Amino acid sequence: GKGETILLQGIIDCAFREGESWVLIDYKSDRLKPGEDAKEHAIKHGYGQQLDVYSKALTRMTGLDVKEGWIFFTSRSAAVNIF
Repeated sequence: GKGETILLQGIIDCAFREGESWVLIDYKSDRLKPGEDAKEHAIKHGYGQQLDVYSKALTRMTGLDVKEGWIFFTSRSAAVNIF
């Protein structure tokens, strides 16, 4: 509810600066089914929300915006642009 404080704990896998903004990459070891759409899988499992939280935290810590957020599925070597 209003006024509640929620503590989340997580580690950003990879972040690098490109100019005056950040690019985030989160690695996932999920095994995707043959023909399964990687972006749909990422959204279904809430990975976009996770990147959004990381993005807000990184901006708050550094004062620089995050311009891109990616999920990289290591099992398929598939990169998915979330934002």
